Amino acid sequence: MRGLLMNHFCLRLIPDKKVHRQILLIEQVAKARYAITLDEIADTLNTSLRTLKRDVQEIESMEEKLIIRHSASMLEIDDNELVDFVLAELAEKSPLFAITKSIFEGRYLNIDEWADELFISTSTLYRYLNHFKEILADFHLKLQLSPVAIEGREVDIRYFFHYFFYSTDDVSQNFRPDKRVFNLFEESFQYIMEHSELEGHVSHRSVLYWIMVITKRLELRQYIQISDDVQLKQQELPMTYKSIEKLAVEVLGLVLSSDADVNRNEMLFLDFILLDNYVYTEQFSSGIVNMENVTLIENLFAMVREYFVRNGLEEPDEASLSIFVFFLRNIILLSRLSPLFQKNFFEVNASIKKNHGNIFEVWYDILRENAVPELQHIAHIDDVSVNLTMFTLYVNNKNNGKKKHILFSFDGKKAYLNYLQIFAANIVGSNTKMTFLSNQRVTNDYIKEFDVDILVKNYKERYEHFDCVTYTCSRQPNATDWDKVSQLVFDI
Repeated sequence: MRGLLMNHFCLRLIPDKKVHRQILLIEQVAKARYAITLDEIADTLNTSLRTLKRDVQEIESMEEKLIIRHSASMLEIDDNELVDFVLAELAEKSPLFAITKSIFEGRYLNIDEWADELFISTSTLYRYLNHFKEILADFHLKLQLSPVAIEGREVDIRYFFHYFFYSTDDVSQNFRPDKRVFNLFEESFQYIMEHSELEGHVSHRSVLYWIMVITKRLELRQYIQISDDVQLKQQELPMTYKSIEKLAVEVLGLVLSSDADVNRNEMLFLDFILLDNYVYTEQFSSGIVNMENVTLIENLFAMVREYFVRNGLEEPDEASLSIFVFFLRNIILLSRLSPLFQKNFFEVNASIKKNHGNIFEVWYDILRENAVPELQHIAHIDDVSVNLTMFTLYVNNKNNGKKKHILFSFDGKKAYLNYLQIFAANIVGSNTKMTFLSNQRVTNDYIKEFDVDILVKNYKERYEHFDCVTYTCSRQPNATDWDKVSQLVFDI
């Protein structure tokens, strides 16, 4: 059993509906805990049984050992390596993967040439490219057709290529950095750690893909342009200009321009990339924000404190609050370059909104109503709110000394109550005090006396109001119920 096999962005790059459906079929079989029937898959994918049977036959013709048949309609997958192999084949056959990689390499073909190379009609290719235009629009980019190329600001083009390769990393090794780029990355990352105060505070793998993109764009003489109003002040920079220049020339071996302005912009872009890849800790964040624009930092601290006031929560210490402030300060700086740096991956946003919507909604309202001038033009409030939600969960759960008290009031017979106790103990975790009550009626007086934070019950109570978070689950709690309980504990 395994989880999601292909992320949302990669699936969007596969415009062929049949291939898209076959990937989802493989995903349904691979993530099932047991042999799954085609009827179950047909219901989930809203597809006919006849269509799925044909899909299974096509998948088997590609790799006959991938799907294990227990009967005509009972399917199972137990070889993850084969899954990866088949997914890579399906992705690499997608025209948009091939076209994107070709454009990145500086190889530009016209419509007829692409149709010949991909063995598809020009009408089909136009349909795929129209779909590609919709994807590029999310990155503020356009698609040129004669020849096929990506148009837009260089910073947005670089961001798109980083997003593309970083997202397709788990699909195929053909989209990963080669050994030369990887070696450059290892040397440059070590240099950054030794010549800055960033030791242990920069995301390792994301920087690898940025170096891959930057080196290729410079090889193609596609230079970044950063206007004067976007320039960072020295105290805002992760590294000094001198050390960044040495990193670019001596370590990365970048071929720089004879134009001093071009070189300055490329150095500055490297600094911006480091801003986007911080690993946020209390000690590092508090050390940085104290060096900054006093008025801005005070305004950001006030805005962050508002969250805890609105929710009647104890305010964390200043070091913890500094994480939020440091993140917002970096978003403000990066937004000067492009609002795309505010964005998260689709899966992150979807998960946090679904599982921690109550926290997210408060942050969304605070950002929407805030009076901080530098935050007035946030383009992606959802994404920034999601990050603030995750920082809130981190700070709350790290700093919460008092164990949360969750009361399970379950109704059941015989061994079932014992089973529920064991199941709940495995779900909730050690940082929670748990009480199981099945031999008496739960009242609000009991809730107050024993300082209960969360009440979980599997029956309906019509005559009592409880002064705590209350969740009524199914008579026989299912996976959704346990996910909700886990979320409630996490959010308190």
